[in-house]
Amino acid sequence: MVALSPDAEMLDNRSPRYQEVNSVDKWESLAERKIREALKEGVFDVLDGAGKPLNLDEDPFEDPTMHMAHRLLRQGGFSLPWIEERKDLQAAIEKVRTGLALSWKRQQTALALRAASRPDEAAWQRVLSEFRERVIELNRRITTFNLKSPSTRFHLGLLNAEGEIRICRSKCETASVL
Repeated sequence: MVALSPDAEMLDNRSPRYQEVNSVDKWESLAERKIREALKEGVFDVLDGAGKPLNLDEDPFEDPTMHMAHRLLRQGGFSLPWIEERKDLQAAIEKVRTGLALSWKRQQTALALRAASRPDEAAWQRVLSEFRERVIELNRRITTFNLKSPSTRFHLGLLNAEGEIRICRSKCETASVL
């Protein structure tokens, strides 16, 4: 019988060593051991680009048939439609948050100026109603976007109108105290 190397012996299901090393943890430790040995031997020191940042411009999971088209789009300043839609949604979310914050500050200024008289509560309620309607529309767009995006890691979270109002109030009150 031919003597097997320790690593080959672990792959031979007839060997006693195979019986010892049959769990995922054992395989993981084997991989880590091999990496440590290679580091000690300096195998990684002679690789092209050693010490330089990785070039992440290329997507290793990209469909090879679409590589040229995607590269041309990137060079032309374009991106995939779902990426553009995500950017548009993020801008719309920021715009609606900024609008609410400005309205809240205007409302607080009006309250301070008209401390003796009754403030225009109806106008503030209209602002809140419009904000809630915009949030409903944004959530509809976000849901549609999330269905189109290729991975859950690109999904956007739905907005909670009442939570956004609370956050806006606390941020604005904190900023006015400072």
